[in-house]
Amino acid sequence: MKLTVSLDAQGTYLVVDNNKVQMKRNANNPEWITWTLDKVLKHKGGLFNKLTDANKPFVWIDQPPEGIFDAPFLKENRSVLRLTDANPDATSAGGWSYRLYVSIGNVEYHTLEEQTKTNSPMIKNN
Repeated sequence: MKLTVSLDAQGTYLVVDNNKVQMKRNANNPEWITWTLDKVLKHKGGLFNKLTDANKPFVWIDQPPEGIFDAPFLKENRSVLRLTDANPDATSAGGWSYRLYVSIGNVEYHTLEEQTKTNSPMIKNN
């Protein structure tokens, strides 16, 4: 699953092009979920935060059970973020909200998290 990360129209928050990712169960083939910064963010010098930053590039809002997802990692000079969704069986079904962090220079941006979580990006395993 490939997703694109961009700034909202006001340049305040990050948005993910497919806010609610639906993943199908596949016990034999874990799937990559890949977030790529769009051309505008790249042109402005945007990079996913480092894995060692206080605000890591990927943070679970709703923590999934162990063994469903691997640890996220960065590629292509921090313009691509990836993790694997194993989704092996019925015990991996559920939905988990997450937050992304990207920096342009000293300014940090993140995906919007609302109380209702209607606008929070989410991975949903079926």
